[in-house]
Amino acid sequence: MDTSSKLRKILFQVNAGFLILMGGVFTILDYVGYRTGQGPLGRMLYGNDLTVGMQEAHGLAFLFGLTLFVYAVPDARPSWHLLCAGIHVLLGGSNLMYWSGVVEYGVVGPEVVVTSIHGLFVLLHIASFFLVRNMPIAADTTTRKRSIP
Repeated sequence: MDTSSKLRKILFQVNAGFLILMGGVFTILDYVGYRTGQGPLGRMLYGNDLTVGMQEAHGLAFLFGLTLFVYAVPDARPSWHLLCAGIHVLLGGSNLMYWSGVVEYGVVGPEVVVTSIHGLFVLLHIASFFLVRNMPIAADTTTRKRSIP
């Protein structure tokens, strides 16, 4: 495995780990905040039925992370970079779109960090895609008859 492949695999692993950790933890915290008013966003989520949107977003981030670990890490096709970039454009872009709520509930510091991480993943995945988009992909002969770009 060449250096580029190793670095791309590490990028997929770190990305997946971030999504699993943050998505999983915040899915639970969303529920706790909705039910009890406790947690970092409890004041905003307590009894608020619109919490469903945050819980869905965090739950989907968790599921995307699992998908990356199971499929993208071993496969590492260039197209996975586009999906990863799209995930982080959606998540980070949503943070920016609703920034007034971030300010209103006093969670600017953590959201700056998380939104910056989303932006970093967008840049890394787009750069990785353009570096490897024309590289031939060897077929995995144990599970596929041919390579699909």
